[in-house]
Amino acid sequence: MQQASNSNSDKHPKHRHWFWYIFGTLVGLLGLYGVVSYVVLPALWRHYEHNPKLEHSPKTTQTAEGIYW
Repeated sequence: MQQASNSNSDKHPKHRHWFWYIFGTLVGLLGLYGVVSYVVLPALWRHYEHNPKLEHSPKTTQTAEGIYW
């Protein structure tokens, strides 16, 4: 006759715990990277012109076909 095991370790092996821990850490780091690189840093950056005459000029260029870049 077999006894029913009541232990959680039989239901959830340790390697699955580590997998979700590592997966959650990687997702968190990628999320942190996205927030810092696309929200925080652009909000802090300033643009300084080396040539004062160019300070008020448009920051776009135009191709020969008339496309603004």
